[in-house]
Amino acid sequence: DIPRFAKAVFSSPLCAALEELKIGILEWEDSQQNVVLAEAGKHAWAKDLRSLRLGEVGGADVDMDHHSVGDVGKAITKSFPNLESLYIRSGGDYGSNSPFGLAGLDLPKLKELTIETCAMSRKRMKALTAAKLPSLERLVVWFGARERGANAPLADVMPVWDGKLFPRLRHLGLCNPELVLDFIRLLPQGKIAKQLVSLDLSKGTLGDDGIPELAEVAAKFPALQTLCVDDSWISPAGIKALKKAFPDAPFSVLA
Repeated sequence: DIPRFAKAVFSSPLCAALEELKIGILEWEDSQQNVVLAEAGKHAWAKDLRSLRLGEVGGADVDMDHHSVGDVGKAITKSFPNLESLYIRSGGDYGSNSPFGLAGLDLPKLKELTIETCAMSRKRMKALTAAKLPSLERLVVWFGARERGANAPLADVMPVWDGKLFPRLRHLGLCNPELVLDFIRLLPQGKIAKQLVSLDLSKGTLGDDGIPELAEVAAKFPALQTLCVDDSWISPAGIKALKKAFPDAPFSVLA
């Protein structure tokens, strides 16, 4: 009885001391995340919560594609208006009665947003670019595979790096994409490139064939201090070429 349990927990005076709330996988096919979020929002402590993590699995090997946190954007905004850090891990629509959704995010104090999904669809990307997050400094977005619903076109991703949507952004992660070469070609053209302190292109399809193009645009990232290409398909020769192109940006590679 998840609603009853949530009510009992969130009514405790101890919740007034909460700095972070983690909500894991509640049910596989019919997420009750919104029920739990709404219950939390009935209590005064929720208005002061700084960090929220949804779909938390604690490093366990869980099939993301079979678990959705549901359509949580509006519920998060209503219950936790002063969040500074938000982490969401969710599959898409497969096998779920509660498809993953982001519409309605309006968090003026949010500084960090991480969305780990195997299905960054066009609808979800449009909801992200429509979100009101004026204080955002760190954004990490996972994309996934087209066969899992990751069909967001580049045109819908480009507003992320045009410099107007998130003007304070300094740390950007574009992770687990099939279109990593397209990102490499287009990202340097955005105004956001010159202000990035860290760039994460990990868990994607980057291989040696993309290294020359990435090296060629190194000068477009004058403030870059960290470049992450972990879990990529890069040989020792490719690593050497990256180190030469980005001598001031330490990075690690799990080739």
